[in-house]
Formats: sequence, structure tokens, C-alpha cells
Amino acid sequence: MSTGVINDAFQDNLVFLEKYSNSILDEITELHINDADDEINNSINQLSNNDQIRSQLLVIQSSYQDISNIVLNLKKKSSNINAQGSKDIDLNNKNVKLVEILKILKPFSQGSIYEKIKSQLDINSIDTLAIKEIELIGKLEKTIIYYAIISLYQLILTQYLQNTIPLNDDLFYYDLIINSNWNVFLYSLQTLPSRGSTLVKSILNDFKKTTTPNISSLDIQVPEYLVSNYPNYINSYKLFIHYKNILTNSIYNNFVSQNIKGFYKILNQNKNGFNFQKSSLSIKNYFSIILGTPINLITQELTLKKSNLLSLQSENAKKLGFLIKNIPNMEKLSQNENDLGENIQSLVSVFPKNVIQSDLTTKSNDHFINLYQISNKIIPQSKHSIQQLRSLNSKPSFITRYWPTILLTGVYGPSTILSIITNKDQILEFIQKNLIDTVKGFLNNWILKPVKNILSTIRHDDNSEISIMSQKSLDSDLNSLKRMVIEYTLENSPEYKNLKSTDLEILKTQLDQLVSNGDLTPLMKDYENDIKQPLKNLIKGKLTRALLIQIQKTKVDGAVAISGIDKLLKSQELVFGIVAASPSLIILIYFIKGLNSYLQKGYITRNSNEYKLIVSKNLNNIERLLNKEFDNNNQEELNYINGMLLLEIISLRNSGISIIPKNRRFEWIRDVNDLNNQNSSILVKLNTIQRIHNIYNQFIN
Repeated sequence: MSTGVINDAFQDNLVFLEKYSNSILDEITELHINDADDEINNSINQLSNNDQIRSQLLVIQSSYQDISNIVLNLKKKSSNINAQGSKDIDLNNKNVKLVEILKILKPFSQGSIYEKIKSQLDINSIDTLAIKEIELIGKLEKTIIYYAIISLYQLILTQYLQNTIPLNDDLFYYDLIINSNWNVFLYSLQTLPSRGSTLVKSILNDFKKTTTPNISSLDIQVPEYLVSNYPNYINSYKLFIHYKNILTNSIYNNFVSQNIKGFYKILNQNKNGFNFQKSSLSIKNYFSIILGTPINLITQELTLKKSNLLSLQSENAKKLGFLIKNIPNMEKLSQNENDLGENIQSLVSVFPKNVIQSDLTTKSNDHFINLYQISNKIIPQSKHSIQQLRSLNSKPSFITRYWPTILLTGVYGPSTILSIITNKDQILEFIQKNLIDTVKGFLNNWILKPVKNILSTIRHDDNSEISIMSQKSLDSDLNSLKRMVIEYTLENSPEYKNLKSTDLEILKTQLDQLVSNGDLTPLMKDYENDIKQPLKNLIKGKLTRALLIQIQKTKVDGAVAISGIDKLLKSQELVFGIVAASPSLIILIYFIKGLNSYLQKGYITRNSNEYKLIVSKNLNNIERLLNKEFDNNNQEELNYINGMLLLEIISLRNSGISIIPKNRRFEWIRDVNDLNNQNSSILVKLNTIQRIHNIYNQFIN
């Protein structure tokens, strides 16, 4: 069964019927305990038609046993009630089968068996105990009617639900197709074979309807050259023209005329765009519509099918709403049996008028006949009528939608498989090189190595890779410059000659300090004197030596500048390491999320955007329907609203389960079920929708 009022009302009826039938069975048991069975049997055996009566009584008892077992099997056990007292809401977990009900009602197809037994009995010739037992079995027969009514309600509700819920998928499909010209073109390609086969069947039917003509009576003008030169072919010519006309008319009636009507319909819809005196834009619209006529014709067809499905959904919703509000109360019916006929009539009123072949009688002894007629004729015909309408307007079948893919697979699949088998070594090598090695390289070079560098930076590891030059390179260049300057100064400065060893060491220390600070004053003084006689000093080598020392000084200055930049990089080494590792870490995080989604849901992604869109539409429709229910006294509109609410809630529940994590699904089902609680006010239900938006927004949007 469904959720909410359907389930609750149905379960309440089952509880009552179980108690009611058990009380009758207790009376029969008590009768057999307190009074001898032989005495009752002897009373029945005294009847002239005792075998027939016994068999009829056994039919009633057997039918009662069968229908009670079937219907009470739908009753939920106490174990299905959770700790909070909430009922499980599995949709259509168990259903009554029409074949089983029909088999049980078949012995009663001519009316009540109990009434036939009563008409055959002679009250004066039978013991009162036997009469009492027969009356109790008559009560059991009455419970069969109760069970049959409630089971047929359940069956009809399920039938309408099963034939209406899938319409949402069809409508969603048509919405996607209609809103895209590319999808419309693809749809026309997919349905091309079925259109062609339909046209061929129509043409063949037209030919079958045509009887073999009397050639002499055919009013067909034969060319004179044929009459004079080929008189033997005159009859063949007439037959050829005759069948050609049939073919032409058939193609015109089944294909051309429909497209012409569709084209004129498009022109009428866009007639404001064809005023040539307005602007060149109107001419542009005119040609765009002519060129787009094939797409527009297909769009018209899709729109018509969508409209038919919406009408079917609306009608079924009204009937569902009516059935929800009019589920029979078995306790009241048992107290007032005169209402049985009205309940059966209300049950029949939900079916299309074209499937109700005759008016059902409301006499009490004809309830079995009515119920059998409903089970045997009306329900199957109604189901066939709805399914036929659905099949004409539902989305194309899987084969129709994917025949291009299947065809391409059939044509190129075998050769592709053979090519794969033949080149398996190259394919394995390609996979090893471009997939496995790439993944390994990605893990080692872009995840493990950057992370190690980050950890080295945090530990202040001197072997960190983030640097421009090594410290030892700068030290060697600076020490070399010091030695060059000291030697040059001591060799070429007269004031520093003939110094004592102690003074010489002091001088070297001073020069070392000056060079460390970048001061080459002693060298530059000699250089200033040397350039006064450049040619002489160049030949002697002093000037060249001074220039080379200055080049070394420039090299040291560059190294010092680079060392400063290197220190700056070292200070931001952690930032660079994190930036370098971020892309690979982001990819890794998405991979872990996908793996986690697979472990939780059994899939990484499964049309989640489509389900999110459906859930959003369901919530919007439910809120709109609840707002329409305010101050609405029109019973037909209320039936439509209640039926559509049920359909939207079922769709919301089923679609939401596909996007809600497993650990939150119980809450989702509970909250959605609150929307179908008939004891809640409209304001409470609107607040529930707001709560659903607040709690599940991260999954829905």
C-alpha cells in the first residue's frame, strides 16, 4: 500500500475484519463444543439435497479461508512498527492479485450461495442447531463481501498508482526533448524506423481495402500512341495507373496531409511574423519557420503527447483523490449493510464510462454479482484502456531510443573486438605506459615528493630543494676575491712594503674586513694610478690583473644579491611547497570523495542532477498544491489536489532516496511521510517543506 491515509485506513479495516471474522468463527467453534457434532450432521443428513448443501457450505468456508488469508497477509505485523511508533512506509510492499480475487468470487458469480441454501431449506424439517450453523456460515459469506470490497479498493488504488507514477518520467523526458532542437532532431532519428513502418502498414491496409477492379469500368484515359502501337498493354496500363493513384492517395492521406495541417498550424501560431510591410525581420522569421518546419512538426507531436499524458495524469489524480477520501469503513458497513451498494457504486464510479458495459444493481443479494463483474470485466478493461493510452503517448522504448547505437555496435563491434584481441600486447603496453606509469608518476612526483618537501621545510631541513644557489658557492667566490685583493695590494702598494710580520698580519686582517664589506679602496687607489699609463701597465699586466679582480668583485656582488633572494625564498618555502602540492591534493581529495560515495551508495554518480531537478520540481508542486487547498470547497478540485499530492510525495520520496546518503534516508522518509499525514494542517505541511529545504539543501542543490 501507499503511505499516510491509504495505509492507515486500510490497516484499520484489516484489524476490524480480523476481529469481526474471528468472533463468527468463535461462535461456530462454541456451537460445535457445546452441542454434539453428530446431532448437527444428522439434521443436515435428513435433507433430501444434503450433499449439495454440504458442498455449498464448504465452498463458502473455503472461499472465506482463501480471501481472509490473502487480505490479512497485507496486515502489518507489530515488528514493522519502530521504536518511535512510526509505521514503515514501503510502497506496494504486498499487493492483492486480481487473479486470486477472481478465482474466489467465481463460485458467487450467479449471486449469494447462502441465499440459495435458504431458498432450498424447509425450516420445519431441520434442527435449530443446524439452522444456527448455516446462519453463522451465512455471516462468513457476508465477510467475504467485506474482504472483497477492501481488497478491490487496494487493487484499484495500486493499479492507478502504478499507471500514474511512471507518467512523471515520461513528462520529464518530453520536457528535456522539447526544450532542445538537437534533442528533437535526435528523437526524429530514433523514431524514423517506427514512422516508416507505420506508413508502410497504412499503405498496405489501404491496398487491402481495395478490391480487384473491373478494368473495363476504370475511368482512366489511355494515351493514343499506346492504343495504336501497344493495344495488348492497355489493361496493364490502367491497372498500373489505378494502383499508382491508390499509393499516391495513401501517402498523401497518411503523411503529406498531416504535415500540411501541421505547417498551417505553425503559420497560424506565428501569423504576426509574416507582415512583409513591417520589416526585414518578418521575412527572416518567415524563412526561419519554413526551414524549421520539420523540427516544428516533431515538436508539435511531442507537445501533443505531453498534453495527453498530462490529461491522463490529471484524470487519474482525481480518481486517486476520490478513492483516498472514500475508503470504506468496514465497521460502519457491518452495522449498516444498506450502504454496501453505495460503496460498490462509488468503487465503480472511478472507472472510465466506456468500460462500464451495464449498470450495476444495488440489491443486497446481487453484491457478489457486482463484485464479480468488477473483477472480471471492469478492472481488466480499465487497465487495458489506461495502458493503451499510455503506450500511445509514452516515451519511446529502449530499442527505439538506442537503435542507432545498437546498429553501430553491431556493424563495428566485431571488427573492433577482433582488433583488440589482435593488438592486445600493444594495448597492454599502452595502458602500462600511459595509465599505470602515469598514475605512479603522479603519486610519486606530485603527491609524495611535494609533501616530503613541506615536511622538510617544517623541520628546517638544510637539504630542502627550494633554493637558487648553494651557500658554499658564495663563500668560495668571496674568499678568492679576498686573496686576490690582499696579494695585489701588498705587491703594488709602496707604503705596505717592508712591513714587519705582525704589522703585515694586521694589514691582511684589515684588508679582509674591507673586502668582506665590499670596500676595495686599496685596490682602486692602485688602479687609479695604473690607468694614468694604461699602455705601459697593460703590457706589464698590472692593469689586466686589476680589471680581472674587479670582474671577480662583480661576480661576488651578483652572488650576494642572489643569496638575498634565496633567503627570501627560504622564508616563504612552506608557502611554495603547499602551492606546489595543492593541485595534486585536490585531485586526490575528489578521488577519495568519489570512492567514499561508491562505498556508501554503491555508485559514484547516477544521474544525480536529474534526480535533484525532479526533487526540486516535486517540492515546488507540493507547496503549490497545498496553497491551492486553502479555502477550496470544490470537491472535484480537492480530489485532484489530494491525488496529485500523493503522486508528488511518492515521486519526491523515490527520487530523494537516490541522492540522500544512506545514514540520512530514514530521516528523509520520515519527513516526506509527514507531508502525507492527514491529521496535520496545511500550515504544518508547509513548515515541513521549509524544514526539508533547510535540512537537505546540501543534497538537493
